[in-house]
Amino acid sequence: AGLTTTVTKDGDDWRLQPSGDLAERFRVNSLLVRVATLKSNRRIAEPGDALEVYGLATPDMIMRLWRQDDSLYELLVGAKTPNDAGTYARSPDDPAVFVIPNTLASDIEKMVTDPPKAPPTPTPFPTSTATPVPSESTPTP
Repeated sequence: AGLTTTVTKDGDDWRLQPSGDLAERFRVNSLLVRVATLKSNRRIAEPGDALEVYGLATPDMIMRLWRQDDSLYELLVGAKTPNDAGTYARSPDDPAVFVIPNTLASDIEKMVTDPPKAPPTPTPFPTSTATPVPSESTPTP
């Protein structure tokens, strides 16, 4: 069975599910922005039935994003290019295969292998206050 990481929006925060732990906001937002503004390095003519050549017949990873309107966006991530300059990917809605940056493919993989759990909030150190103690000496008149 494949590994899955689920992150849901909670106001301005992201939460890992099912634990409800806070997710690292910057990491999640960064990945979402890069996917939303994805520009492929190269578009390959429609490969027909040869998806196994690109590692996309049974993709290594599938990224699923549900938008606010409940529509689904999927990105299938396959093999690296022969010269290791990128990674093959495609949307199930589009027969074309694209080459995406390896860094994006790696960051998608890290969402599962190293989920974006936010570091714990540091606990403040206890503070102490000094209270002056009255002197025991008696003043001389």
